[in-house]
Amino acid sequence: MIREQIKENENKKPNSYELEKLKKIFPQYFDKDGKFLINKFHEMLVHEDIEFEKEGYELRFLGKNYAKLETSTVTETVIVPDLEHNSKEENINSKNLYIIGDNIDAIKHLYRK
Repeated sequence: MIREQIKENENKKPNSYELEKLKKIFPQYFDKDGKFLINKFHEMLVHEDIEFEKEGYELRFLGKNYAKLETSTVTETVIVPDLEHNSKEENINSKNLYIIGDNIDAIKHLYRK
């Protein structure tokens, strides 16, 4: 399982996650090769009287492109239960999930459920 995920991550690009979401929602704006037809998409927006202008605020930080790449990849980690913690009397009936590790990996695991 992990081997397949590592292999899949090798072909990911920084915008893969966003393009996959667009393909699910707007398949008509992609050509047969999977290229996003931004001009066709823009025409649809203009015809709906949506003003297409640039916003004045922007989030900029070092590593932003790497962060985009990380969101596009499948997690290569495994979540295992903490049996010692779960067996304590105060935690036996708890339905909470306590995850220790990198935030982005934890979020990826939660999205997969």
